Amino acid sequence: MEFLNALRFLSIIPVPGDADISLQDLGRSTAWFPLVGAVIGGMLLFFHGLMGFLFQPMLSTALTVTIWVLVTRGFHLDGYGSSFDETGEESGGEIRLSIMKHSRFGSLGALALVCILLVKFAALNELKWQFFSKALILAPILGCWGMVLAIRFFPCAISDGRVDTFRNSCTNREFLIGTVSAVTLAILLAGTYGLVFLFFTGSSVFLLSWIFTRMWGGLTEDGYGILCEIGEVVSLLSASLIMKMFLSGY
Repeated sequence: MEFLNALRFLSIIPVPGDADISLQDLGRSTAWFPLVGAVIGGMLLFFHGLMGFLFQPMLSTALTVTIWVLVTRGFHLDGYGSSFDETGEESGGEIRLSIMKHSRFGSLGALALVCILLVKFAALNELKWQFFSKALILAPILGCWGMVLAIRFFPCAISDGRVDTFRNSCTNREFLIGTVSAVTLAILLAGTYGLVFLFFTGSSVFLLSWIFTRMWGGLTEDGYGILCEIGEVVSLLSASLIMKMFLSGY
């Protein structure tokens, strides 16, 4: 049931059962975020393979990135854009945080969205097929795991009860299950390289969480979104770096 709650929350995949779940149940579902990432990654890989029969590689990759946005409802991209608008705001903390409470974002947020989607596309497009499949599946896994890491170990910026309830339901149990899942999947998919992806992603998420906590006094819902997106990009960049440095003939 917790896995289905996580799948419903993070994607548009139809899930049986009651969609009206409590914040406590949603917090406990964070244990299964990495497995949901694996489902999303598997869907993306299947779609990319299908598009490869119809179109040239570059177009297939562009369509895959588009489907990535649609499958996740652009859920984290919304937070990502709002977070960049916040970082560009020079006013006080309360005003800056208020920017993140609505779904609209300005020019800086829009530019940030274009940049991150462009980086995802370019990183995927340059990977050779044998490494492409591993990287495409691992990126959403590690992005989702990064959120679990941030939720568990960093405070909320806005104490409105709602976010606190969600965060407090993510206990050591949820973090342990999520981390074991992420590590296991990383090793199964990419062996030792998977652990390198995990290290770079975890380090980046932890550092950014610390920076955001200093800026905002804690993390927000939009903050979790930007951490997921950055985690996905760092995972893809790690794959590109490894291929460039060690697997040029892969």
